[in-house]
Amino acid sequence: MPETKQPICKWCRKVRAHLSYRVGTKRLLLCENRCCPTCGGKLELKHRRYPYPAGSARAGTMTMTASWKHVQPVPQKKCELGSCGKLFIPTIPHTQKFCCKAHEKTAGWQRFNTVNPNRRKALNEETLKRRNEQLQFARQFPSDWWDESKRDRRPIGSELLSRDGYMSNEELADRLDAARVLRCPFCKEGTWGCITRTGRAMNHISEVRKWVNRPGRAAARK
Repeated sequence: MPETKQPICKWCRKVRAHLSYRVGTKRLLLCENRCCPTCGGKLELKHRRYPYPAGSARAGTMTMTASWKHVQPVPQKKCELGSCGKLFIPTIPHTQKFCCKAHEKTAGWQRFNTVNPNRRKALNEETLKRRNEQLQFARQFPSDWWDESKRDRRPIGSELLSRDGYMSNEELADRLDAARVLRCPFCKEGTWGCITRTGRAMNHISEVRKWVNRPGRAAARK
């Protein structure tokens, strides 16, 4: 196996050889120091003998199993963040771990701020800007947008809200016909060309415009 692809022990940084590590049905590789892949404690091969159960074909004989057991567990450390003092078992190399799991995020931000003192302020500004954009986008939708009674109005409202400015009924009709999401209930053909003429279809579009706050232009006087 190439050196770049050899598994490395994260505790002692030595190559993990083909030695089976058995805990139930789990098998891993171990380094020459026998470091536990989970906690870093030292492992030792233990053998266990027990008799076959009565009634089986091998009743009265003994069998033996071998498995890896912890003989030198990782010592607990005290959390050094603030006045916590909680005991914990490190899950990364001991020289790098100095706080319990509850304070890992806080400790990470402290190290981040020490190395990048201006980056935290920039992140806060980016988060605030993104949140304001999301609020501004959400405010354009009416409060009853997801009501079941407004199900047939949502495709029309989405097309009107897709543009900041005014959208004529002619353009709205072309968009709705191209989308093919909703058939016009006021026309036998199911197309939306009828909303450009005075009638029930145009009145329906006017109600949707008021609902999403995208009013239309007054008809030109003849």
